[in-house]
Amino acid sequence: MPEDKARILIVEDEAIEALDLQSRLANLGYPLPNVVHSGEDAVRQAKETCPDLVLMDIMLPGKIDGIQAAEQIRTFLDVPIIFLTAYADEKTLQRAKITEPYAYIVKPFQEKEVHIAIEMALYKHAVEKKLKESEKWFSTTLRSIGDAVIATDKDGRITFMNPIAEELTGWTQGEAADKRLAEVFRIINRDTRRTVEDPVAKVMREGAIVGLANHTVLLTKSGAEIPIDDRASPIRDDLGNLVGVVLIFRDVTERYLAERLKDEFIGMVSHEIKTPLTVIIGALQTAALPSISKEQFRELVKDAVDSADTLNDIVENLLELTRAQAGRLELHTGMSDFNEIACRVVQHLENQSALHRLTLDLPEALPAIRFDSIRIERILHNLVENAIKYSPGGGEVNVSAKQENSDLVVCVSDQGPGISAENQKRLFQSFERLGLLNGRAMQGVGLGLKVCRLLVEAHGGRIWVDSELGNGSAFCFTLPSMGAWGGKRDKR
Repeated sequence: MPEDKARILIVEDEAIEALDLQSRLANLGYPLPNVVHSGEDAVRQAKETCPDLVLMDIMLPGKIDGIQAAEQIRTFLDVPIIFLTAYADEKTLQRAKITEPYAYIVKPFQEKEVHIAIEMALYKHAVEKKLKESEKWFSTTLRSIGDAVIATDKDGRITFMNPIAEELTGWTQGEAADKRLAEVFRIINRDTRRTVEDPVAKVMREGAIVGLANHTVLLTKSGAEIPIDDRASPIRDDLGNLVGVVLIFRDVTERYLAERLKDEFIGMVSHEIKTPLTVIIGALQTAALPSISKEQFRELVKDAVDSADTLNDIVENLLELTRAQAGRLELHTGMSDFNEIACRVVQHLENQSALHRLTLDLPEALPAIRFDSIRIERILHNLVENAIKYSPGGGEVNVSAKQENSDLVVCVSDQGPGISAENQKRLFQSFERLGLLNGRAMQGVGLGLKVCRLLVEAHGGRIWVDSELGNGSAFCFTLPSMGAWGGKRDKR
């Protein structure tokens, strides 16, 4: 007897009919079917044996009849059920339909009739099972992907939304079901504020994949606006008929903000580069005049050199940021004299402002430290230059260093107006400046502290600020020590 033949449960209260049916099915090649005579036994036997098909008589003795037994079986077992009954009245038929039977055969019946009904029921159930599995797989996939998905029928009414679509639109699938897409997926042009054409209508008209124009904004249920990017595709049946549309979209707020930030940054950098270039060009043109005195010539050259230094700082910080973002920030480390670097930075900047007094508080002996001297000099330069810039009233700018445990701690302190706690949270981000200081806008592109953080962390250290309004600021960073104070230094 073939192993792939279906296992059948017969539910029949007439013992003779049950035995006859059991014998006929065995002759047809099915494994000897189990037989029970009541609805309660049918439910219990189905739980125990999990048959592939149930032949169910409707009129059964006991508390539940065949229809009720079928309802209970379908709650825990996905199995095709065929009703066998002598009753063909409309009321019984309507009750039976609710349980979704695969066939309804009226007694008396022919053996061939039952055989055909069984094979058709098994085939239909197998097809439906594969379809359900496929639908479940697709549904799970659509619910799991990172993009928002909305599907509609050919009339543009919503049939499916995944959780991302629910989150972005503010509508649940239950709320949106059978609503027209335009009611839930409300889109406008960011610049003109005009309503954008319903993508379903466009797909139905063109019969092809379509995408929304740039600058499309989704209006959520609560009225919030979310920049989105999307595309809509036709859904076709096996005959190629267009039966619906699937819409896939994503929140592009971060990309939008990045583009806006890029535009602002380009404008900022252009301005900051143009300013020193203008000074350099103007100074050199004026210095070339025959009427210029030696003293004026020296002043003009100094202005040109200072502006060239400013321009070089901007370019170097941009290059460092670009290297870090590309994962190409490489340190060239060696044993270096930190005191020498600190002195060089202070000497270079001490003439930048007549209002400031630059001081050093450095121990005579420092721990042996291996670092990239060029990058450490850039960190100090950025911090000291910031201290001068953001303390326009003058005062002392101090560079200090000391050992704490196994680290060298370096601080650059000023006597400026201090920084609020809110501003401190964003100091070490790209393009962040403190805005107006004493009523005037500060120069710079807001990269200095970001680059400092990247370079300090590349050395394995950390950077922070201690400040409060009215009491100045201290920017500090650590460098891991290679040994004790006065340790041997590599002269390379």
